[in-house]
Amino acid sequence: MLNVSTSSQVDELVKNLTSVDFKDKLIVILAGYEGDMERMLTTNAGLKSRFAERLNFEDLDAASVADLFRQSLRRQKLELLPASAHDALVPLSQRLAESDGFGNGRDVDTWVKFTYQEVRNSARLGCCLGLPIPYTTLMGACMISVQRFVNCRRRRARRRGNEAVR
Repeated sequence: MLNVSTSSQVDELVKNLTSVDFKDKLIVILAGYEGDMERMLTTNAGLKSRFAERLNFEDLDAASVADLFRQSLRRQKLELLPASAHDALVPLSQRLAESDGFGNGRDVDTWVKFTYQEVRNSARLGCCLGLPIPYTTLMGACMISVQRFVNCRRRRARRRGNEAVR
């Protein structure tokens, strides 16, 4: 649903797009989620036809999420070994990628932060002090953190009244 403020902004945008003062001088790039953009473009009859070109970026698949997650962990000095860990991450990555409102790289970054917090909590409890982090500890942190992240998203969606979250 478009609010009054947004509606007036769309009207202002259309006014400027059709203004002689800006003819051949104005470039407008709109960015957002596909559904939101489609709703906005249908709020004004003349708007959709003025943005004929669209560039859509597909969501990351589970394997790509797992790859990005491992790379991001590595940057945090958390190496997930052995290489077969990737296979163990794919189902967790799938869970994240299938969650409603999945934000691709932004959500992977959040998952990494949650995982880092879980590892740090384990270290506070006496695990891993000054030692390499055991595979089971890090994988456990990955599992807990993805569940925590998906649960946070569900609670947020419920507060907004959206019960369609998986």
